[in-house]
Amino acid sequence: MMTKWENQSARNILALLTSDEYTNRKEVLEKVCSSFNKTGIRYALSCSAALFLQGLVDDFHDFDILVHIDDVNKIKETMESIGAELLPTIQKNAFTSPYYQEALLQGEHFDLVGDITVATFNKEYCYPIKTKECQYISVEGLIDVVPVIPIEASFLLYGMMEGWQSKRVFKRELCKDFLLSNGLAYPGILENALAVDQLPQWLSDLVKELLCLKG
Repeated sequence: MMTKWENQSARNILALLTSDEYTNRKEVLEKVCSSFNKTGIRYALSCSAALFLQGLVDDFHDFDILVHIDDVNKIKETMESIGAELLPTIQKNAFTSPYYQEALLQGEHFDLVGDITVATFNKEYCYPIKTKECQYISVEGLIDVVPVIPIEASFLLYGMMEGWQSKRVFKRELCKDFLLSNGLAYPGILENALAVDQLPQWLSDLVKELLCLKG
């Protein structure tokens, strides 16, 4: 029996593939994923686009893509080869990522980030993507699979983002509810954040609660 998240994910993917509302977003996602795969860029969707494919939310408005820091030198040529415009970029407050680039493709906005780093609550959390940790979601009819970051990473990132925008608590709670119901697929992400002291105390306490699920 499918979980409610799996059911929502299936509905979301069907909408992405068939609804006029998503036609443009579907086209640009296919272009970017195909070009990144062709040039060997290691990447994963994050934020709302990832949660949309994972079934935690029912819509998204732009694309946040995390890129392996060793592959960011390929982004400019790859994005321009598919007609994207790279925008003058100033990193948002509270973000200290070593690579950040905004782009537009067919009117759709992209944030391209290498080693995403959020500095809030007097702490600095960095999440470098690892292909072995990505969730690979089948989007049949678009591209074989789309890599997205695991829910554990989204939970930490949204928690840290609360120090920038308090409204991020909503998506952090969505991630927490998912993990409480489904268990931890990648507990090492949470354990590592604790081990290197990257989190404020309140978020560390929540992580410790989640890690109790391991048993």
